Amino acid sequence: MSWTLHIDHILSRLSCVLAVLYKLKRSNVPLNVLLTVYKGLFLPYIDYSNLVWGPMIGISLIRKLQVMQNKACRLIFSLPSRYSDILSVLHGTNLLSISERIYFNISLFAFNLVYGYRDNFLGINFVSTSDTHNYHTRSAANSNLFIQRTRTLYARNFISNKLILTWNSIPSNIREQRSFPHFKKLLSQYLISSGTQHLS
Repeated sequence: MSWTLHIDHILSRLSCVLAVLYKLKRSNVPLNVLLTVYKGLFLPYIDYSNLVWGPMIGISLIRKLQVMQNKACRLIFSLPSRYSDILSVLHGTNLLSISERIYFNISLFAFNLVYGYRDNFLGINFVSTSDTHNYHTRSAANSNLFIQRTRTLYARNFISNKLILTWNSIPSNIREQRSFPHFKKLLSQYLISSGTQHLS
């Protein structure tokens, strides 16, 4: 299944948002208003259903979305067209890159499923690695969830597998949090402080 048409549609919508930001910028609208417009109009197109398409689209389409975010960031913060350290600017205002935002949303969804805060309608079997064998491994020591072996990249990136892969990649001290607001806050801080993008 190709997600190209879907991403092209998102890109066209984001172009419209950029046009709005451009007009507001030319009208000398304050930075806080530009950021509000960005969060209210730009980010919803990124967040909508990205639990499904995020793990499946691949790096090339992620980069196309990132280019649009880079343009928005340069526009909002009046950065030169060749300015490249966009990630630092985003993190400086507690914002995430495209891949980080997908990772963040998948992590939040996984949290709710793992701790039973929402119905497990996907029927994912959350089994601890330590429950699948008796010998010691790093995965078991970190309280990771068991991941079934898959033969294809498509199966590996399917939402059920991606949820567990993403959950296991979160530092254990964050995963141990049972409060959703606290988990969300620590995860955001972790992504921003790590300074690296988490591709989904």
